[in-house]
Parts: sequence; C-alpha cells; structure tokens
Amino acid sequence: MAIRARRNIELIADRLVDSGFVAHTNDNERKSRVPFIPAGEDSRVFVAQLTEKLGPIPLTVESWIEFVGDVWLVGSHPRWPGIHQSDPLVVEFEGAYSCGHSVAYSYYEGEYEEWLKSGIGSFQMDFAPDRLHKANISGDEPYGIFVPDACADGTVNMGGRHMSFVSYLNWVFKAGGFPLGDGADARALREWLGAGIREL
Repeated sequence: MAIRARRNIELIADRLVDSGFVAHTNDNERKSRVPFIPAGEDSRVFVAQLTEKLGPIPLTVESWIEFVGDVWLVGSHPRWPGIHQSDPLVVEFEGAYSCGHSVAYSYYEGEYEEWLKSGIGSFQMDFAPDRLHKANISGDEPYGIFVPDACADGTVNMGGRHMSFVSYLNWVFKAGGFPLGDGADARALREWLGAGIREL
C-alpha cells in the first residue's frame, strides 16, 4: 500500500510543479512549501514513540509514516484559480513542515493528554486541516485517524463522515489529489493528474 501511495504522490507532485503549481501555506502569508517530503530515516522510531504513548496504530498508517512521508497539495495553479477550494490532499503525520518528529510527537502527546482529561469519545490523531481551513476559511475539526486501533486499516474522520484510510486515499488519488474540484478546467486538470495512478 505505502509503496504505491508514495509513487502516486510523487507522480502527482511532479506533474503539478511541471504545470505551474505552487504549494504554499493556507493563510494570507502564503509561505512557499514543497508538495511532498519523503519519510525520514528515523520514521520507525517515531512510530514506536507514538504507539508507546497512544497505543496501537493501524498498519496502513504505520506504513504511511515509515515509507511515504508528508504531503501538502494546498497551493495555487495558473489554470485552476479555485484549486484551493477542492479539498487538496494533505497528510501530515510526521510534522515535516514544522520541524519534524519532535514537534509532531509533542503535538500528539498534548492532544492525547487533553483527551484523557475529557474522556469523551475516541482519540483522533489529526493529519490534515478540514477542507475549509485548507482554503483559508474558518471551518470544522481537522481530519484524523481514530486510535488506539490495532486493525490493518484505520478509520478517517472527516467532520463526522467516516471511511477507511485506504478508501480515502483511493478517492483522492482517483481525482488527482483534488476530490472536490468542478468546472471544465478542474476536470481536465484532475484527469491529467490522475492518469496512471494506481489503486492501493
């Protein structure tokens, strides 16, 4: 799963950059970012730290952290002015855009401790802003995976809508990384970005 996912992301990211896409932060500053940062050498250690603190993590999420990395497809495209409103793919477990594993671990640790105090529902391991925050609009809770969960595949929570992590990724990959895009320009670009993408 992870090897195919990484190949898909590399293909989409390369095509985006070659066609004029610029990845940037989802705020008014629009600081430049790279669309994809591969998994770090110490990713297995990071997974071990997370499981020690949070309990079991679904195997698909573990393999994503160890073999894929962080992806950020929020940005601007000359042929698609509304690309930022298409719920672009973002998966940030490792904190690669914010100084790495130590920052990501501290974030998850703090969120987990707060959740333990409340004792309400399942703990959610956030990995992306919701579709509105990606477009720099006040929105809902972040997208995340419920843990602890020793299953092979995790459950993604998207503002109360749930699907498996692999199903979520396949849905996004099929749309070239931008599942909610519409209009003729969006359709043409999404089809081109999604050409040759392999199902997980």
